[in-house]
Amino acid sequence: MSSKEPTGYENEPDEIFTPLPAHLYPSLYHLETSDFIDDGFFYLTKLQEHGCRNVLELGCGTGRIAEYLKQLGLYLVGIDISQEMLNFSKTTRHAVTAQMDMCQLGFCSCFDAVIIPYNTLNLLGSLEAIKQCLDESKTVLTGPRLLIAHLHTPNSAQLQNQHKRRFQFNLFDRPEGGKIVKESITSYVPENDSLTLEERYKIRPLSHTPGSSSATNYSQTFHLKTYKPDKWIDIITKSGFSIVSQDFSFNDNAPGKVNGSNLIITAYAL
Repeated sequence: MSSKEPTGYENEPDEIFTPLPAHLYPSLYHLETSDFIDDGFFYLTKLQEHGCRNVLELGCGTGRIAEYLKQLGLYLVGIDISQEMLNFSKTTRHAVTAQMDMCQLGFCSCFDAVIIPYNTLNLLGSLEAIKQCLDESKTVLTGPRLLIAHLHTPNSAQLQNQHKRRFQFNLFDRPEGGKIVKESITSYVPENDSLTLEERYKIRPLSHTPGSSSATNYSQTFHLKTYKPDKWIDIITKSGFSIVSQDFSFNDNAPGKVNGSNLIITAYAL
């Protein structure tokens, strides 16, 4: 009797996920976002349009946007609560960064603009924290006193599949060899304006690479506060800002608000 034909999946581990170690997340985040520049160019255009040169970025992560804007002549300071993210940025970037809570800013009024990119405001997780962050942002602004916030809003698929788990995945080449499968599972609950995001990382090194580690599965979960555009506008307006513009993508040629989850608000602090 002939042996069973190999399938290539013999060494796949069971679908068991352990918590993603904090020191691993920055490199995975960088791998996923490092080539994305549409948002950086969008911020540059808005900042130049309103005469802003000194900029504070809240939730700078690995420093991708701060470094991009710095290289194009703006003065940037980026803050993040995650020391692991900042440690990663110091090895790959030259922008000025500091560990700080975006709800308790330790700066004087010395910035022309505050930018809050990549759904960072959503990640604060409560309306009270969001309002506190907006209030803190006003205290550090001078001159043009501009705010640019990239916000998540429920898209059409989430609105049509409320309370249901939705699955997406991406495949990345691992710099050390092998592949990384990222799975994103979201669930939108309209009653409390919340979105649960579970990120799963399946790290698959090349099995023939000397010294390679075994396949591993990691996961982490985020809880976002996500509002429809009208609600976001109401929150920001009542926090003492005057809306200048609303955009639904970073690219003029991209799909608009019908199916998208992006809302980018530009506003002046009053």
